[in-house]
Amino acid sequence: MSFYLDLSIISHILLMIFSLSFINVVDVSRLKMKGKIKFIIIEIPLILTLYINKWIALILIVVLTSIIFILFFKKKFLTPLLEYLFSYYYLAFIMSLISPYTTFVNFSLVFLDVKGLISLITIPVSFLILRIVTYLVDKMYHLGNYSLNLILNFEGKHARVKGYYDTGNTLKYKGLPVIFFKRSSFPFELPKKFEIIEYQTVNGYNSTKLYPASVIINEKKESLVYVALVGNENSFNGCECLLNVYLGV
Repeated sequence: MSFYLDLSIISHILLMIFSLSFINVVDVSRLKMKGKIKFIIIEIPLILTLYINKWIALILIVVLTSIIFILFFKKKFLTPLLEYLFSYYYLAFIMSLISPYTTFVNFSLVFLDVKGLISLITIPVSFLILRIVTYLVDKMYHLGNYSLNLILNFEGKHARVKGYYDTGNTLKYKGLPVIFFKRSSFPFELPKKFEIIEYQTVNGYNSTKLYPASVIINEKKESLVYVALVGNENSFNGCECLLNVYLGV
């Protein structure tokens, strides 16, 4: 069977981009842009399994993709891996239904003719659906209020700041949620007493100093938190701090 390898590679890359975006929406384990680019570069050669035995190709796809996820997500690789495989092959299956010129060879989607490019419309439509569904879910659970005004209470002092609510921040210390502040935006002098926590990220482990505080979001109930300071390169979408999923809104 003859097929267009260049078009198949383009499709493979677009499917990976969508699947990684799907993970970022539904999972707390996420890859940043640099991580996504590295992942795609490493994963691209798997399209060459088109030229080998079908069952050997299946083993290589599963084993090598699993190893790549272990490298990027460490011990928490299994759930993102399953989410990736589901979104990738579900979308690829839809593409194969849309055009008779797209089909599976050795578990990879290939183009038999340039007419099969019409099936690529599935990818932007899927991105749009994912965005709409995410928006509706956020609205239902009030997660759409990404930028929130709050009062920070620290060492007996108070300040009004703006926080960015992100479901990806699930870090807790001694049972209390941890919020992240840009160093340059923190409105108070830091005391000499602090605690240190080591926490896992998708790129390894980080350690940071923690300071006890409390926050009042939208003039509602006061919540005890720990504050961690991070570098100024973290924009938090124009806000001073990154809130924690356990705070609620």
